Amino acid sequence: PSKLCSQPFELYGRRWSLLFHPRGCGANAQGSHLSAYLRLESGSPCNARVRLAVRNHHAPALAAFNKPWQWRFETNGKNRGMSSLLPLSSANEEAGYLKDDT
Repeated sequence: PSKLCSQPFELYGRRWSLLFHPRGCGANAQGSHLSAYLRLESGSPCNARVRLAVRNHHAPALAAFNKPWQWRFETNGKNRGMSSLLPLSSANEEAGYLKDDT
């Protein structure tokens, strides 16, 4: 699939969803990286400090792009996240970023 979307979830009185592009999204990531985004589905606009990371099953301290960002979220459908979260060349069991093909 070109895009995967989580079920909406509630956090701090707002509804959010996660979007994943397994083959990348954006000019610099298309076909080369996993892209991940957070979307405010409903609730009042807010500034939020967000940390998006991909867990490494062999060494959890080696999470990919485990850096916090500050973003402004509004319910206008604009997603905030990372177009180049994890290189697809690293998305395999040997590197630790996949486990049981998930």
